[in-house]
Amino acid sequence: MPIENFGYSPLATHPRKFDRTGKIGLMQPSIEKLQKFFKLEADMGYNNRAVIGGFEQIAGSWEAEARADGIPEELVQTISERLRNYASLSPTSRQETLQGLWRRIQRSYEDEPDIAATESAVVQNQVPATVPASKDSESPVAREKSPPQRVEAPVPPTVKQPPLPADEPPAALNASITTLKGIGPKHAQMLAQLGIHNLGDMLYYFPRRYIDYSNLKPINRLWYGEEVTVIGTVENVQMRSIKGGKMQVIEALLGDGTGMLRLTWFNQHWIVTRLQRNPHISVSGKIDQYLGRLVMYSPEWEPLTQQQLHTNRIVPVYPLTAKITQNLMRKQMNSAVTFWAPRLLDPLPDELRQQAGLMDLSSAVLQVHFPDSWEH
Repeated sequence: MPIENFGYSPLATHPRKFDRTGKIGLMQPSIEKLQKFFKLEADMGYNNRAVIGGFEQIAGSWEAEARADGIPEELVQTISERLRNYASLSPTSRQETLQGLWRRIQRSYEDEPDIAATESAVVQNQVPATVPASKDSESPVAREKSPPQRVEAPVPPTVKQPPLPADEPPAALNASITTLKGIGPKHAQMLAQLGIHNLGDMLYYFPRRYIDYSNLKPINRLWYGEEVTVIGTVENVQMRSIKGGKMQVIEALLGDGTGMLRLTWFNQHWIVTRLQRNPHISVSGKIDQYLGRLVMYSPEWEPLTQQQLHTNRIVPVYPLTAKITQNLMRKQMNSAVTFWAPRLLDPLPDELRQQAGLMDLSSAVLQVHFPDSWEH
């Protein structure tokens, strides 16, 4: 088996996990995740795109998972260090790095001291002369009389398939959504209830409706009942309790030089700290009235320094399940769609698309999630 496949060694008859001696028994989730990432990276020509944002983005979270799985600290540190430096390497060095890491993991899977040499021989389609037995398994006389044990090497395929080019990602679109930063096993399980299991599912999970927050207006021109976006500075923010302390109300005053707008949220105490750190914001929502004053209840908001996904644009609204918010869904959709949609292969010829007046597939998928206008 070529090492590029990142499969198990021929000597490993079943997956294992680490025991107290530092060896591995049943394969742990953190190692399985690495195997999946390494295989995907090999398919994509070692271009550091198997993980959104690159391997360096997952090093920290993978360390925590590996330690929770009981992976030996020395191995955790070795893998984490290589992943953090992965982006600075050339494609050839990246290939060597991942292959070296997988050999290191393979050696930890085996009880045999010479597994590295054995695996090397198998990779070259050679059968090693002997496989040393465990010291305690038989006497010196028995070892002397016993014939050498041979390991049958798998027959290599007659035609070696080349790695997929970077602009052809069908294999990558089958990758689990846990490759996206911020989606762990729990969120993945919730999204699975919506039929979202891989990156391809995300591209074709379309919004059910849209809210037009592209209408940007100054505060002194706001009217009751309209849905708008306002840009301003938080002049004051405070939190108070009502109903005997069972509910928290967060109130902020937003000013833009033309007037003041009151913003109100319920039971979201973390907003106070965030608004204090990011006073220059964009808010979107429906204008209401309270005691003759204009107010927005539970508006969407974002710091002006961030890419605006929830305000000042036509905002997608996705079908949701419990504990998955629109903000989380839009953020993850943006990560997946903006990266993978431009890499989709359009099955329709250009001439046919032009005759039918259709945009290309990549543009269509981008616009159905985050349209630039109602026309799009």
